[in-house]
Amino acid sequence: MTGVRKMLYLHGLGSGPESRKAQLIGEHFTTRGYEVALPSISLPSLEELSPQAAVLFVSEKIKASLQGEFVLIGSSFGAFVANHALRLLREEERMQVAKCVLIAPLFDPWDTLGGLLTPDRERVWREKGTFPIIDLGKGREVPVHYRFVEELRELSVSPILYEVSTLIVHGAKDEVVPVSQSREFSSTRPWVRLETFEDNHQLLKDPDALLKVLEGFILSENRQSR
Repeated sequence: MTGVRKMLYLHGLGSGPESRKAQLIGEHFTTRGYEVALPSISLPSLEELSPQAAVLFVSEKIKASLQGEFVLIGSSFGAFVANHALRLLREEERMQVAKCVLIAPLFDPWDTLGGLLTPDRERVWREKGTFPIIDLGKGREVPVHYRFVEELRELSVSPILYEVSTLIVHGAKDEVVPVSQSREFSSTRPWVRLETFEDNHQLLKDPDALLKVLEGFILSENRQSR
């Protein structure tokens, strides 16, 4: 890569910029010359979380990056937001993104093998209007409104067709987002590389191994064609 190096890391559901993973990645790539942004995408708050607002926020962040090349990293729900933010961009805007990294990415919130939107959980969420999600930063549960689910559904119906050089890292023992989602996504997209770890959803069993794989991909010079 040449020019200004910029990186945007998007945290997972209930997580935030102060999470261990965000800080590990931020510190690692800051020492390698990147300007690393770690914004909150719990917009406007976790209780009133709007996936659509998060997607628009990230797409505008990418549009504003007019110099150098841009690396986009999303973890779990943050990966869902990253995918749909890229989908919104025009091709010339998307060209700003040199590399994309998706960590334990959420592609299908309604996967019956996953732990996010099981039929019973969605039914309770819909009937009560809210559902408790752990705010990892505050160490307590907060009631997240059902509009979150409705917006996820509205976004999920749109296909992800863009071509950006992408690395997916996923735990083979992920109990929240099954690794089968990443295998299916990468199997039909030659510009996507999948690396699996013997780990769970957090992928923090061996942080050095995770960072090594990310660095090898991000600092490589190749950019796959759109």
